[in-house]
Amino acid sequence: PPLLPPPPRAPPAATHPPPFATALGVAAHAPRQFSFLFARRYDYKIAYSDIDKYFLLPKPDNAHHVFIVVLEKPIRQGQQQHRLLVWQLKQDASTIRVNLSEDEIATRYGGALHAENEGPLHHLVAKLFKNLTGRRVFAMGKFRTAAGAQSIACAHRANAGHLFCLEKSFV
Repeated sequence: PPLLPPPPRAPPAATHPPPFATALGVAAHAPRQFSFLFARRYDYKIAYSDIDKYFLLPKPDNAHHVFIVVLEKPIRQGQQQHRLLVWQLKQDASTIRVNLSEDEIATRYGGALHAENEGPLHHLVAKLFKNLTGRRVFAMGKFRTAAGAQSIACAHRANAGHLFCLEKSFV
């Protein structure tokens, strides 16, 4: 008998609740692979308790910051496991709208969030995640190189990168 096509999938809006907050201009990256958050086959639900910590680091181009979410339980895409979720955020002023009523925001977050938050996008995203989970966001310390850079260029085999000196650790 001929093969029948699979039944049509429900559109994402019908199967997912509305987002907690919305912002434009956020690019999501994953180590070694840049498309897995946008794939049609994969849908990830990450519990707040599965988040270990956050890092907010400036990129050497002085135009972007990188917001890193470290997961206790890595998410999987086939055989590949991803423990880090990386967002590249612009330093431009932006607005994040929280999709809750003013009363819900006041009772849940005690005035730390507002219905519309304005400021640099990297600060807003860090503030939003900090208030959602209660986890600390680790940011750059006062370290500067002799040339004034905030990171040290380094390489491991064929992979180039940057070493960031935080207050009590290196990333």
